[in-house]
Amino acid sequence: MLSWPMIAFGWVTNMLQRGMASWKRMLEILETDPAIKDVGTQSTHPSTSSGRALVVSPSNHAGSAGLALNRRGIRGEIEFRNLVFSFGETPVLEHISLTIGAGCTAALVGVTGSGKSTLISLLARLHDPPRGTVFIDGVDVHDIPLGVLRRAIGFVPQEPFLFSDTLADNVAFGLDAQLGDDGTQRPQSSPGQTASAERRATLSGSPEAGLKSRRDDAERTERIRASAAVARLDKDVADFPKGYETMVGERGITLSGGQKQRTALARAIVIDPRILVLDDALSAVDTYTEEEILSRLRGVMRERTSIIVSHRISTVRHADVIFVLDGGRIAERGTHDELIRHNGLYAELHQKQLLEEELAAS
Repeated sequence: MLSWPMIAFGWVTNMLQRGMASWKRMLEILETDPAIKDVGTQSTHPSTSSGRALVVSPSNHAGSAGLALNRRGIRGEIEFRNLVFSFGETPVLEHISLTIGAGCTAALVGVTGSGKSTLISLLARLHDPPRGTVFIDGVDVHDIPLGVLRRAIGFVPQEPFLFSDTLADNVAFGLDAQLGDDGTQRPQSSPGQTASAERRATLSGSPEAGLKSRRDDAERTERIRASAAVARLDKDVADFPKGYETMVGERGITLSGGQKQRTALARAIVIDPRILVLDDALSAVDTYTEEEILSRLRGVMRERTSIIVSHRISTVRHADVIFVLDGGRIAERGTHDELIRHNGLYAELHQKQLLEEELAAS
């Protein structure tokens, strides 16, 4: 009679020990304070042995200037003031000073390793810049609540990350988060939760709430389709068996490199950011597709501040101002025509790419 209870006891003990080992590894992550956080943010973490609940205080202590910026909205004027930045002992950026007016389109050009990607990562505080070197609308980025700052920036990285989810949910990843007044993000309802909420609202005698849910869902779908059209993703979606409900697989494994980049671009556009940052976001598409996307993007970029990072001159030639980086410094600045006439590094890169195109065509 005792054989089964003893076997079960051993099985439960084994499962408990394995679970505790996994929990300890998870706690190591949960107990780690983020290196980048809002001004005045405090957090307390449990020790592994105590088993106390994890408590993190709200990050609403950002500077008064940043909170005022949150209330009035971000215009999108960007300024770097004598920025010097290093990774450990390795200098990456040296004495960078530049200003990008609100609503302007700027481009960063340079050879690999010149510091282009690092510069734009400091704008969104993906890496933390020295205080007093990076400003948005005249406010130090350290004084802007992280939620407000990152909600205002649509960022398309070189290597986009996609989730094992539908194409629609990947595009709407940022859209499905509603910005709170304190600069934090709180999740909105997923499609399934929306349907449940609609049923509850109807049962409770509140059809107005159900109507609002349907309106929100229709607006979500419309914005997904509009942003996908700008990114020229709509033509690919038409060939997918389930359209926008197609599962893309972990890290977008079922999509080509160009499709992944265009999905990430649509994701950045759909949140209607004040600042749009493209970090070599079209490197995996052919030149014809790139030109088609850029022509659609120009209408979007006219309404916001945009920064384009690219090694292709064809991608940046229509920018209002182009900054040429070399060895972590700004070597040249101006429009495409001005830089060609200057006959410096930019003109050299341009001639080299023209030659490569001629050789590829022959």
